Amino acid sequence: MKHLWTILFFAFPLTHFAQEKAKIGMTADEVKKIYPDIKTDANENGTTLSRPAKLYGLDGEWGYRFKEKG
Repeated sequence: MKHLWTILFFAFPLTHFAQEKAKIGMTADEVKKIYPDIKTDANENGTTLSRPAKLYGLDGEWGYRFKEKG
């Protein structure tokens, strides 16, 4: 039983953190709620949201592209 509590204790923060990331199928407004300081660029082709981050071990400007305005 002690090992079960250890697993639950360490797994909980990881599942909570995973719920805070943008996922395929989200709207631009949903992504903006997760990342309130995200940079927005809208034009006739849609909306691009971008933010500086280190993802997959790579530093850079990462973006999320949406066809609808929003």
